[in-house]
Amino acid sequence: MKKLKQIVSADKLTISRRSIQPSNVERQYTELIPVDLLIDILLRVPSKSIAWCRCVSKSWANILRLPYFTELFLRKSLNHPHLLFNFVDDGKLYFFSAPQTQNTVAYSSLVATRYHTLTLKGFSETRYLLQGLVCFQYWRRDYTMTPMVCNPVTGEFITLPEMKATLQDGVLYYLAASEVDYMIVCFNVRSEKFSYIKIDDESTTGGACTLINYEGKLGGVEFTDIDRRNLRLWLVEQDHAGKYKWSSNIYELTLSLANFYIVGMTGASDIVLSPHHLLDPFYVFYYNVERKALTRVEIQGFQKFKRLRPRVYTFQDYLEDVKLMECL
Repeated sequence: MKKLKQIVSADKLTISRRSIQPSNVERQYTELIPVDLLIDILLRVPSKSIAWCRCVSKSWANILRLPYFTELFLRKSLNHPHLLFNFVDDGKLYFFSAPQTQNTVAYSSLVATRYHTLTLKGFSETRYLLQGLVCFQYWRRDYTMTPMVCNPVTGEFITLPEMKATLQDGVLYYLAASEVDYMIVCFNVRSEKFSYIKIDDESTTGGACTLINYEGKLGGVEFTDIDRRNLRLWLVEQDHAGKYKWSSNIYELTLSLANFYIVGMTGASDIVLSPHHLLDPFYVFYYNVERKALTRVEIQGFQKFKRLRPRVYTFQDYLEDVKLMECL
């Protein structure tokens, strides 16, 4: 691991603790912990406990703000993505997460972890997820809207200008419609150039689909029937001549998911399906397009919020990020 002596005020920290001797005489003694070892220990601490660790001492707070530490923590989170759940109840914005299972059994159960809560004088609509940051629209009681970004782990939030697109691999993709058809608008952040992909009517209905990244290919998923028993997965690729080639497959589910919507697709080729509202019990479904298998996972921890059945926003591939927004 990289040595950090040059970026902190001291290469060792002093921690006091008590030890009970056989004579029952209480003594104080100190141990010196190398910074490298301390960072290794803190990387194993749950994200919710990082805020407490910042209060231990000024030295600890400085270490936990180091870009080196926050990048290592985010890298660790890449190996353990989560599902993020967000809803408003009684004027408060709640954030929960649960592990995004990679190898689910037919039926399983997980307990959601609760993050910070924000008090709102209005209501919100969550729109986008960018690794550890959540972008949502906050509507005040006077019907004015403010785009905001929040870090559920740290509880911090900032306001932003109006946002209308999502970022994926350096390109902004979003659906748009004209009077006669749908299209995918692509904006390359590096070259600052727009391009457009006309949606193939035979492959997708366009407006009701959820854009995904399937093994590095741009695609979309949508229900094809009212009962929501059939999923269409379509992909679009560009050939050497610059023409777009479309392909699609239909997958039949073993039950109707009429009250569910498509969240997105994980890196394990699982389509994530979530209820629109907090139901009792609350289930999330994974459909693996390679194994053609549907898996149900119960998410526990929402019992006190289910009475009013608030609208819930679910996101896949959430990464816990302990970087403070003052460091952005």
